[in-house]
Amino acid sequence: MSQLLISPTSIEAGLSRKSKRTLMAPPDDNSTISSPWTVLFPHQNDTSTLRAIVVPNWVNSPNVRGTMDILQSCLLTLVACIYTALHLNVPEKTAWYQILWSKTQWVALTLFAPEIVLYMAADQLQRAWALRRKLRDLQSRSDTVDKYFNFDLKYAFFVVMRGVHIDVEEILSLPDLDPDAYHHFANMPSPRTVCISPRGLIHLAKQGHWLYISRKRIDDKSKADYIQKALVLTQILWMVTQCITRYVNDLPLTLLEIHTVVHVICAVFLYACWFQKPLNVQEPEVANPSHFLGEVSRMVQQQFYSSWSNELAIFPPWSTERPIPPLRLASDRASMLWYSPERSSVMRQGDIMLSGLALHTSKRELEVTSPFLQRWNAIFNEYPYEDCEVLARGSGPKFDAPHMEDEIELMVQRKTDCQALYLSRLMEFEKPTDRRELPFSHGERNLEVNFHVAIIGLALLLPACYGGVHLAAWKWTFPSHFEGLFWKICCLFIVCASPVMFILDIAFMGLFELIHYQHVNNHSDDKEDAEDGSPKKKKSEWDYEDIGLIALVCFNIPVLVMYIIARVYIVLESFLSLRCVPLGVFFSPAWLQMFPHL
Repeated sequence: MSQLLISPTSIEAGLSRKSKRTLMAPPDDNSTISSPWTVLFPHQNDTSTLRAIVVPNWVNSPNVRGTMDILQSCLLTLVACIYTALHLNVPEKTAWYQILWSKTQWVALTLFAPEIVLYMAADQLQRAWALRRKLRDLQSRSDTVDKYFNFDLKYAFFVVMRGVHIDVEEILSLPDLDPDAYHHFANMPSPRTVCISPRGLIHLAKQGHWLYISRKRIDDKSKADYIQKALVLTQILWMVTQCITRYVNDLPLTLLEIHTVVHVICAVFLYACWFQKPLNVQEPEVANPSHFLGEVSRMVQQQFYSSWSNELAIFPPWSTERPIPPLRLASDRASMLWYSPERSSVMRQGDIMLSGLALHTSKRELEVTSPFLQRWNAIFNEYPYEDCEVLARGSGPKFDAPHMEDEIELMVQRKTDCQALYLSRLMEFEKPTDRRELPFSHGERNLEVNFHVAIIGLALLLPACYGGVHLAAWKWTFPSHFEGLFWKICCLFIVCASPVMFILDIAFMGLFELIHYQHVNNHSDDKEDAEDGSPKKKKSEWDYEDIGLIALVCFNIPVLVMYIIARVYIVLESFLSLRCVPLGVFFSPAWLQMFPHL
């Protein structure tokens, strides 16, 4: 083995003069040699000899590899297995350079923190399973659905990955959009669409509105390259076989090879989770909502116009029996004014449309556009005033006044507005606080937070596995003592950081909830003492919830910074450690070189 690693000059010096003269003598035309590698090194610059000596019919590959061979094979395996394993959601920006840049960012993230992408894949698989189960359950109980349509896992994945959109060009009015929604839709080219979420799809199915997208249609949008996957699979099998062979033969491995095998295992897990997920879908399937426009209009109003819920109210529509508009304030008996979009394009406080929609409590004007009118006409066709009145709850709008003076004024007005049917009193127009409860997926996101018990457990387990595998190099050779020591510290930190942070965060939250509870009780006692004439204590400028939040941030930020440093060091050291490795690293069984690989 040592003879393979010494220089050609040393080989030539070790040969006897006789053998050297024999090798250097001009060979006959029929000269052959059975072991070409012993002759090749001393004659590598003698082109005449290299042309004259004949080798046997078959020459095995040399059982040696260089640093570049190790670096090249590992790097190509890393990039190939990560790039092909990533099944990202349908992008909002479809230019080729934007898609390439987005995927490059995810490749880099997977290289440094593969457990994040593993968590994302497991989360999407769990959501697809749940969606398929709910759709099939509704299908078995519905009379309006096609009983023969197969709501399979690929269909569920297509919805989860934001592949189903609904055309809302005719009902989406820009002037009255919520600020965050306006930034999303303002630059969107026509026709504007919204992405239906799993929750929104389930709601439509419950109302008898089913979106049928065939498996063939989904496959046409998917760009799965099976030849590419086969080549990557061949490279992965070669890498795994090589590492197993070296381990069985007691040959040393490099840290880079161990790091590569970890990512290969992660890629296999990603393939397993995303086996039914379409790949590289760049254009969504856009559905026409003409048969369920009323329901879609209500969902659009609920999510993208929620800032008007405490200002818009619903009254009985105009009719010949009720030609007089309703009263706005009981105090001065002032009536509202019938509004006609033909006379003005702006609604002001006290204006009421013939359909019964009123701008009841507002200090701002409402610009009325054609999509606004079409949206509300569709809503009233689906939900007449009588149905809305039954669904009403509470006795007035949900006020959120930032100042005490405004709050008192609104509380006085609230007593006179008991008959106003504000949108905030209708459950159908209440915007959920949880993103996953929204009817539409807003914004481009691949990674979501899932509080399912199994997913949380996986999020805690994956970093521990990642750090534990790299910790197996405890007694390996490092270029320096410091690098080896810091490697062990980083691996231990990665193993312990996630579960320790999770436990301490839960403990912190519980502690400050307890302190806040005691503070509220003490504050109630102080109010009772003040009513009895006792001196009132000065209110603290700091809220206990704010103190708890600051404490959590101050604790988590340093831990997060140290965690990032540990992850970056693990990756960099895997490459840098190649500058000092055992001699046996460069020996490779010849039969391994016969397998096709990069």
